[in-house]
Amino acid sequence: MLESLLSETLAVTVDHLKMTAEMIQCAEEAAVDLPEASKQKLNLLHVGVALALQALEDETLAALIQKSLTYQDLGF
Repeated sequence: MLESLLSETLAVTVDHLKMTAEMIQCAEEAAVDLPEASKQKLNLLHVGVALALQALEDETLAALIQKSLTYQDLGF
């Protein structure tokens, strides 16, 4: 039961992080007029999301994600 919950949670998290990474990339392209400090913070956010996605590529976590119904429904 708990493994199933973890599996679903991780699958939804991966989906949201991928969407967030795409949105941040678009925001960075549109952020040319922001102050340099704000651009750096936006870049840090992008790096953080990328690191989170990379962490979820762990073999054990990836196996859990692949077991989830959400993973199968979203067709990752």
